[in-house]
Formats: sequence, C-alpha cells, structure tokens
Amino acid sequence: MSNTNTPMSGSELTKVLIFLGLSLILCFSFLGIPAFLVILFGLFAMKRSQDFSAMEISFKIISGYLKILLFVAIVVSIIALTDDNYLQCYDNRLDCYDGYLDFFTDIEIILFLGVCIVSPTIVYFLYKTALKYLFINPLRNHRDWVEINGIFSNKNNDDGEFDVIKTDKLKPYSVADELQKWAKLRDDGHITNEDFEKIKQKILN
Repeated sequence: MSNTNTPMSGSELTKVLIFLGLSLILCFSFLGIPAFLVILFGLFAMKRSQDFSAMEISFKIISGYLKILLFVAIVVSIIALTDDNYLQCYDNRLDCYDGYLDFFTDIEIILFLGVCIVSPTIVYFLYKTALKYLFINPLRNHRDWVEINGIFSNKNNDDGEFDVIKTDKLKPYSVADELQKWAKLRDDGHITNEDFEKIKQKILN
C-alpha cells in the first residue's frame, strides 16, 4: 500500500490543473457549472474540516449529476426520435434551405437524432474518465497529505507535535483518562514509547 501522506508530484499537479481548467471551460455551457461548484465546495469543506471524506462526497455528487444529465439527454432524444410531429417539423426545416438539403431522407434524420443519443453518452464517459484519472486518483493517492496541507502545498503544516489538552483546571480523572488514551495508542503501535513519554510530561506538567 502506497504512502498517502506525501505531497503530490509535479505530473499529478499538472493533471489536477488540466482537469480544473477543463471544468472551468465547461462552465460556459452552464451544465458544467454545478459540477465545478461541487468541486470547489468539496475542496473548501476538506480544507476546513481537514477530512478527505468531504471530497469523497463531492465525487459521489458529481457522478450522480452526470448520470442524471445523461439520462435526461437520452430520454429527450428518444422522445424526439419517436415523435412523428418532431420528425415532420425537422424535415420541413430542411426543405427551407432553397432545396440544398432535399437529399435528406427519413433514415438520415433518424440517424441524426441517433447521434443526439450517442453524443451525450460519449461526453459522459470522457468527462467521467477525466474526473477519475486527472482529479480523483491523484487526490486519493495523497489523501492524508491534501486533507491537512492542501493540494498545491509541498510543506507539511503539521509540526509533528501531538495535540495535548493543556489547562490548569484539568481534573485528576481527566489526566488519568488522557494518559490511558495515549497509552492505548502506544500499545497499539500508533505512537512510539518516546512519543508517549513526551506526551505524558506535557499532561503532567
């Protein structure tokens, strides 16, 4: 299992920037605005809570949004494809171009509408692939790092000191509970005995 508490490499940062740039461009189609806002909200929530689960939720929301868009596009295309009035109206519009498009047949019109089903499907899979390989995977590979330090930071914001409650009014049983908690972390192998001794001194002082 790879270490997820390391800064992102230059190539991974490039992938993330490329995806964010593409997402920003898609905002001009309006349909890309919700997905871009969800990404920004996920990054903000992760930074605020220092918990990568905020981004995981954002990924799920974007995936659901893309599926809804694809479903709506296919349903609209199928309705148009099976609506004789729409086909007739479309055929009449072709006849308006001074006869240049008279060669269009009903089969060709149906094929054109079929493209209306294939096109959103292709766009769906392209965007989902870009989302996975240019954004999700790089972030997941460094989830422990980005949730604390952010995506573009290569400096650890954690100074390595453990957070220990300091108060003059700490009750005796609270001190015992605190020591017991850190002792369990030591016994489980999450911290070293040296770390435990440092923490104990801080609690007792």
